[in-house]
This record gives sequence, C-alpha cells and structure tokens, in this order.
Amino acid sequence: MPARSTPCLKKLFCRLNRAWFRGILPSKTIVRWSRTLMRQNCIGLMENVPGEIPKITLAWEIHWCHPVVAGTLIHEMAHLSVLAKHGARGAKTHHGLLFQKEMLRLAKAGSLKDIW
Repeated sequence: MPARSTPCLKKLFCRLNRAWFRGILPSKTIVRWSRTLMRQNCIGLMENVPGEIPKITLAWEIHWCHPVVAGTLIHEMAHLSVLAKHGARGAKTHHGLLFQKEMLRLAKAGSLKDIW
C-alpha cells in the first residue's frame, strides 16, 4: 500500500508552505507520523529520493505539543526548500550553510514566533 499523508499534518504542511515558503514545496509531499522514528533518536526526517514523492515523517511522541510539531515540521520543510532552491548542491549540505541560511530567513520572517 502506498504511503499516505496524515490529514492533520498535511493540512499544517500546506498552511506553512503558503505562509513561509511561497508555495514552492511540492504539494504531493507525504507528511505523516511514525511510531518508530524516536528509536533512531530523531523527531523529524525529510526524505527526498530522486523519482519519488518527498516524505516528511514526524515522531508520534511529539504529537501532543503543537509548538514542537510546527517547529519540527518547519525544520524538515527547510531541508526540502534548500533542495528545491539549490538542487544537488543543497542535498549535500544537510545542516550546512545553505540550510542555516534558510532557517535564519524563516526565523527573521517570523515563522518560529511562539514556537522557538
């Protein structure tokens, strides 16, 4: 069975994409919860395999705290944004300079207000 988005996370993704990323992130991105992600000591993960639909996965353990969910989703969306803007060059940086610049842009624009 193909992966599907969790409706509440997809709705939040779409809202944040319009508000902070000018709608440039792929609308088909799958956004979902995982009950096993924390086993990897991770609360968020963005996967973008060439030829596949991008996926953002958030750890179920954070679902009760909206600011953590929103902040983690913005963080993972920033990874996707760097890829959209810089292609392969952006894929190699992970949390490098391009990602840091994108997070700084988002913070200055107010995306993390009341979150971080």
